[in-house]
Amino acid sequence: GCEQSLRDDDARRAAVPLEQAEARVSEGGADHLRPRLARCRADFDLLRELDRIGDLESTWLEGGFQTDKALAAMPEVLKGFRIELRTTPPAEAARIINESLIRDRLLAVVDWWFTLEPNPSDAKLLLAVLHEADPDPFRDTFRRASVAAVNLDLMRDLVRDLADTPEALQQPPRFAVVIGRCKAVSLSRREHLLRTVLFRQPGNFSVLMALANLYPFTDEGLADRLGWYRAAAVARPTNPMVWLHLGIAYFYRGDLYGAIDCYEQAIRVDSKYAIAYYDLGVCLARLGKRDEAISNFQTAIRLEPDHYLAHNNLGSELLKQGKSDAALVHFREALRLYPGYAIAQYNIAGALTQKGDLVGAALALKKAFDIDPGGENAAIALQRLRKQWNLPMPLELAPPPRPLNR
Repeated sequence: GCEQSLRDDDARRAAVPLEQAEARVSEGGADHLRPRLARCRADFDLLRELDRIGDLESTWLEGGFQTDKALAAMPEVLKGFRIELRTTPPAEAARIINESLIRDRLLAVVDWWFTLEPNPSDAKLLLAVLHEADPDPFRDTFRRASVAAVNLDLMRDLVRDLADTPEALQQPPRFAVVIGRCKAVSLSRREHLLRTVLFRQPGNFSVLMALANLYPFTDEGLADRLGWYRAAAVARPTNPMVWLHLGIAYFYRGDLYGAIDCYEQAIRVDSKYAIAYYDLGVCLARLGKRDEAISNFQTAIRLEPDHYLAHNNLGSELLKQGKSDAALVHFREALRLYPGYAIAQYNIAGALTQKGDLVGAALALKKAFDIDPGGENAAIALQRLRKQWNLPMPLELAPPPRPLNR
């Protein structure tokens, strides 16, 4: 039912029984269920928000994962659950967490927040909440070790020594994942810890995802990632994020059709999953299926208007069709959304060259070079332009710069 699905950290499986139960109560005759349903609804809504933050944290855009945005969203999300980090006493916050059906997920999220929180005062408050809500000698010591040491090398030694103890092997899945993310611990030890927990709880989704994320994007590492992501997809086939990550692994392994199958499955699971439309568009563009790529980039933008990569890649495909004016709109929007995005500025130069505005193209290339002095595309193109033409910014009459896709 709904309550068990929430305990299992599966909002999608909880949605239908929750709606059915609420419908029955609204028809009358089951007033005694209202308090339980109110708790389920509050936990369900919070779990959906935590899933959204998890998606954000695991989404790669230009420059890295969106960890800062995910962290910034946490205070407001928990405020809606009656927890305000700087004003709610740790004991009260712990009581709210422990009474929740999604206790394990909340503890996992607070542990994640704690390990990344840059403000020492807020980190101490989070540590106090975790101690009150989850008073365990090993976990308390591990958490304190990760922040208490003045010397970074000493902190690493403390954490590594703790991870090597027998107690580390007995941790619940949510904390095994915390250790699994700790790079001070050797990869082989983290893998052993996570596999040990998985042996006790086969099919645990968070552990399967943590195992997949251990490995680098090398040929061997991608093979390991694919194996664990496939297992996670079997464990929770209605989770769009696992299909997205499986698609990304196929993509970086060079299997575009495998990636497309996964992105399409993510969209079947969640038709409003903007990043899946974007990644699907990238694959289709690489296969030369321009109209289909354009359609998917447009859908990604409709669902997430500030997705600057989708704007850039839509502009790239439009420019290949000779639609320089339409392309410019999207390149400029990508640059507005992310002023440090040199590729969009470079693509503006390509669109202006296609329009015959050579001086504007040279100025755009200069701006791209100013944004990213180490960027080869703008620097080489600008050098060619300056060599050949006697204009305010001399430039070479050459084919327009090829639009760059991420």
